[in-house]
Amino acid sequence: MSKKANTLAAVFAASLISLTAFTGCQTEEEPYTGIQFSAEKTRAAPSSSLTFTATYINEDKADLTKTVELAISSDSTGGASFDSSSDTPVNVKSVTSGSTVTLYLGSYNGIVGITATAGSSSATFGLGTCEPSVIKASDSPNGFASVESKADFGGYSGSLNGTVVTTRDELKKAIEKGGLIYVKGMIDMTDMSDDGSGSMMPAKGSNSLASTTARDAWVSSKTSGAYTTYSAWVRAYSSGCSGATDDRSGKSPQSSLYGTMTRLCSGWKNVVQLNIQSNTTVIGIPDDNGGLGGTRGGVWSISGTSNIALRNLVIQDAVDPFAQHEANDGFNAQYDAIGIQNGAKNIWIDHCTLEDTLTLSTSSNGEKWQIYDGLCDIKSANTKNITVSYCIFKDHDKTMLFGSSDSDGADNPTYRTITLHHNYYLGCGQRLPMVRNTLLHVYNNLYETSNSGYSNQYAIGIRAGCVILAEGNSFGSGISPTRDSDGVIGGSGNSNGSFGSKTFTPSYVYVLDKYSTIAAELKSDTINGAGAGKVPVSYTVN
Repeated sequence: MSKKANTLAAVFAASLISLTAFTGCQTEEEPYTGIQFSAEKTRAAPSSSLTFTATYINEDKADLTKTVELAISSDSTGGASFDSSSDTPVNVKSVTSGSTVTLYLGSYNGIVGITATAGSSSATFGLGTCEPSVIKASDSPNGFASVESKADFGGYSGSLNGTVVTTRDELKKAIEKGGLIYVKGMIDMTDMSDDGSGSMMPAKGSNSLASTTARDAWVSSKTSGAYTTYSAWVRAYSSGCSGATDDRSGKSPQSSLYGTMTRLCSGWKNVVQLNIQSNTTVIGIPDDNGGLGGTRGGVWSISGTSNIALRNLVIQDAVDPFAQHEANDGFNAQYDAIGIQNGAKNIWIDHCTLEDTLTLSTSSNGEKWQIYDGLCDIKSANTKNITVSYCIFKDHDKTMLFGSSDSDGADNPTYRTITLHHNYYLGCGQRLPMVRNTLLHVYNNLYETSNSGYSNQYAIGIRAGCVILAEGNSFGSGISPTRDSDGVIGGSGNSNGSFGSKTFTPSYVYVLDKYSTIAAELKSDTINGAGAGKVPVSYTVN
């Protein structure tokens, strides 16, 4: 660890007292003393049992004579116990260090937190059930999204009754109101026609310069006929930009078509953006032909709102066709598939599939024409308590950005808290995620390459001010696990080994699976799989 990283670690450790309870005194210079848990299996069916060991380690050596006090510190399975023969749950137990202990799970899906104490050392470990067999609006979030969350998370009011939407207009109106929303089948957010014939999205597999009749007509109307097709606009704007042109807000030199570009970009945003209200849950459900629920061309904005869940959705091709030129970086999009910012709190993105289906092309001046920005970006210093779980991120370049700049969150770099777990990154180029000024727990994620056209540059970007705990992640062939070292990373059990000492202890209980098991699970079509459509939805309609 660099001198700079050591300094950061000391500063952050001092600021994390309320969030952390370090389980030992491990440093690079000192041998480890603390408690280590081990379990062959960490999940089982409700009402079954699991076995584990809690071993006291004294200066890197197992002490098998020490007594370890065990306590069930939290239980969402309903009746977990150390003794199956007792009429009431047995929540405490004294054992010898290293001995095998049996935990009997309750009858509900959930997680059991077990705290072990030996002398002045203590640690907490999670065991639980397999993934829930259904998705329901009444489900509680996990990870950092569960911290300080409301009992009515996502606006749940005690009923699974929700509003079912099948068109763009219905979805727009439901999102403005909030509450429980079911998206039935795929909705084209660019189609403003009454009969479904007005899509402004080109066919899947097209390149980023492709258009449709409806898009051409829209461009013509927005430019008062100055550009009668999308291709005409692209040619004109491209020829008006040099490598040094910078059409970002407040930058210079700007192109002569800056004003037209910003009007087109803003107009497109008004067509496709969904502004999510507080106390909202949106769940995708199949259409009558079995097609998954979600949006194509839609941009989901969570800005300054809280208590939100997006689940079981396909979020496809969140494009910005009116890319702006940036100095020495070609033409770039401005809108993320999911954007979380401006003080958003307690947000849960779960079992969603976020993907691109259009290929990158170049403009007439030879520079890239990138119509995709991030798939899930999280920004602003006062944003916190976010969990992204069991999602697929597929065929994308700059995938996840946490912190828009080195100054975003620099005054309180561990306030922005994010959990990423059991996500599958397939064919993504970089930013998986790239992290600034964030307290991030990233565990049991799978990273693999594909023939998407994006070769992997790196998975986790360790940028200014971040504190990262990375555990049990699987980095496949061709994946570079990390890049940069401006922040702090630690954690063990990854496919590439250990990143070093544990940087913090999360303030929630979680089940950590072995990295060797997650590929088969996350890629499967079972309830343990990542992405939309793997878990049935239990719902009723208004």
